[in-house]
Amino acid sequence: MTALPVGGHTALLALQEAHAFDPAPLRSGLHGVHVPFDEMTGTPTCEAVLDRAVTAMERVAVSGGSGVGKTSLVQHVLATSADDLAVVRVPVEAEDPATVSEPAAFAAHLVRTVARYLAEARRISGAAQDDLVSGAGLVVSTERSRHRRAGLGLPLWATDVTIATELGSVVTATGQRSGAEVVALAQQVVDTVSDRGLRPVIVIDDSDAWLRTPLGDRSDLVGPFFTRVLRMLAEELTASLVVAVHSDYYALPGFPADVGFIEQSIPVPELPAPTALDRIICARIEVLGDDSPAAEAHVTPEAIEALFAAYRSEGRSVRRAMLLAHTALQIACQDGADAINDRHIDAALTYYDHYDPARADARADVDRAAGAR
Repeated sequence: MTALPVGGHTALLALQEAHAFDPAPLRSGLHGVHVPFDEMTGTPTCEAVLDRAVTAMERVAVSGGSGVGKTSLVQHVLATSADDLAVVRVPVEAEDPATVSEPAAFAAHLVRTVARYLAEARRISGAAQDDLVSGAGLVVSTERSRHRRAGLGLPLWATDVTIATELGSVVTATGQRSGAEVVALAQQVVDTVSDRGLRPVIVIDDSDAWLRTPLGDRSDLVGPFFTRVLRMLAEELTASLVVAVHSDYYALPGFPADVGFIEQSIPVPELPAPTALDRIICARIEVLGDDSPAAEAHVTPEAIEALFAAYRSEGRSVRRAMLLAHTALQIACQDGADAINDRHIDAALTYYDHYDPARADARADVDRAAGAR
């Protein structure tokens, strides 16, 4: 196992101050802390496959449970792939049911998303702050775009003056439109990007939230989205598509057994050994910089072993493992410790079990099943 350098209590405090183990960093920063699954498993079945697929303009599903790394995988590949990709991340988590289940409504949502990119680019460049677009009869405010910047991100292609000008003439079309006209407008947006020598990639990576949203049970949206909406994207828009699919969706009524509009399916693999978690922890520290005191923090091998055991009993969620590491770091700092050890990991587990007994019971079931094998 690769040992992290010893840094003492001061380094732990610096690590905590830097939020190095934040279990949910901003989406735009995920690629910087992502450790490729292909490297951790030793098999080119994940990042390499996705990279080839988007380069070939294919439609891809990235599947796995919540927190396993679907979004960071996608962000990493798109950030390190070919320079001619024009990524459009279309959020779906907080949209109304019609937007994510009706093809024409989703096409209008895609156009609005591109409009927000342009509005944000104009805001950054100091352009006028008037309403930018009323595509398909729906007005997009630059103020709303500003508040959603962290969620959408701002792709480099949106800051290109020529592309922005040409797209602006498309998305500022006014008046009420039929469903077919809205879909055609979305295709015109895609064509405009393609005509500039770029390859458009539509990314939908937050549909997991439909399983846990406070807006009520929205699992009935899954069937229409993965049939009607994906069919429209596949048959009407000449763009690559990357969509995250929660593994639980496959068991839901109405979910198509074979999503025929997806050309490639990439399951996110499990971490194979404690060394994989060790590498993730190292990456979180190293990204702070070689001269940062936090880079000298020490996590003991026993702590990594305990964290990996928790990872396996916690639904194999990397995000939950980082939450435990984050909490263990806080406990270690409170204790005045020089290193995060296995007792700090156990204390973090006890803390969360106290507030969620059902979670503790589920973890015990996993442990018993593993023991029976």
